[in-house]
Amino acid sequence: MKKIINIIIFAVAGLSCLLAFIFVGVYKDDKTLYDEVGLVKERNPQIIEGFFTVTYENLPEYIAENQKIADEMAADLKEKQLPKDILYTYISNLSELTAETFPDFKSTFPTYSKSMLARSEIAKTYTDGFNAINEFSELNGYINTLNEEYALLKQSYITDKEHLRALNSFIGRTTHITQSVTKTKQDSQILELQEAIKSSTKAAKLLNLSLLFFYITFFAAIAFTVVFALYHIIANIKQSYQVFIAIAIMAILIFIAYLVSSSELTASAIKMGITGSQMKMIGAGVVTCYVFFFAAVLSIIISWIINLFKKNR
Repeated sequence: MKKIINIIIFAVAGLSCLLAFIFVGVYKDDKTLYDEVGLVKERNPQIIEGFFTVTYENLPEYIAENQKIADEMAADLKEKQLPKDILYTYISNLSELTAETFPDFKSTFPTYSKSMLARSEIAKTYTDGFNAINEFSELNGYINTLNEEYALLKQSYITDKEHLRALNSFIGRTTHITQSVTKTKQDSQILELQEAIKSSTKAAKLLNLSLLFFYITFFAAIAFTVVFALYHIIANIKQSYQVFIAIAIMAILIFIAYLVSSSELTASAIKMGITGSQMKMIGAGVVTCYVFFFAAVLSIIISWIINLFKKNR
């Protein structure tokens, strides 16, 4: 059983590396185009599909239609920026409060909210939330709630911005074709871009299949490992007390790591849509990994020192 698990784990690692090399080797075209096509397809698949029917004659019309879509997306993005910026400023102002300045801010909050939050569509929600706070000690929980809301707003804003950037870039590629002098050259560039899009689509399918295969085999290996470990614990229950002690120590360490981990969101976390609670769990995982890594290194050093003293006796 142990040999089978080892074979599975090494097979997963080897196949993952092999698939990565295949992806890099097969897809030799513009990696930027690969990203653009993927992002445009997520929101506007008809734009990519429509390009395969484009000729030099209808290319200007195709570009004009897509530019209208890009302009609408830009307008929507601009509308999203205002509530995001208002909430960010509101959170920043609250975060600067201290136990001494809180009472004064509380008393002037009605005036502050009228000037600061008036343009927000959910101003009443913010004012009601702050008015429910009576003590400075309650403020941190309210700020954490606002931070999670801000993370969602910013994540949505960044996602929309990335899609708009990809669309504008793709429109730029097609616009560049119209600058060619001859119609023959335009047809040649259109065909070249169509082939590049097909290549990127094939590469995306290959990558998705590779990831799916990796996840299936990876979790299968974990399942086999857990089953194998449980089987030996149950079969040797009297001799397995050390395992239970180790599990208890791990649980305590993970709990302590969770307590000391911060829920503050980084720019990358916001971009990926991670919430404050998820950030705290990630932090706990990182701290736990560090603890076990340094514990393993320390145990190796201690064992080496002990063996050294034994040899010198």
